[in-house]
Amino acid sequence: MAVTGGACFVSLFKFYEKHKKMKMPAKCIIGSAIITSLEFCCGCIVNLKYKLNVWDYSKCRLNIKGQICPFYSMLWAFLCIPVSVLCKKLSDIKSD
Repeated sequence: MAVTGGACFVSLFKFYEKHKKMKMPAKCIIGSAIITSLEFCCGCIVNLKYKLNVWDYSKCRLNIKGQICPFYSMLWAFLCIPVSVLCKKLSDIKSD
């Protein structure tokens, strides 16, 4: 899970760095799509192929293979707000 989280953060950082002027709602929607995509790919490998059962959304409505669901995708969108702010601060430090 830590590897997936790290991959999500790096992906978001690179995306936000390229799209600094993008409005926050768009950043949240695209950020959620990035996180959900990585979560699905990693979940299929870690949970379905290797049976590690790191997470299981099979009891959530409208889930796909128990790896992703709309509820958590919405939570990821809200998580993108502080992540976007943090990425901006890190980008500013990196530029100095």
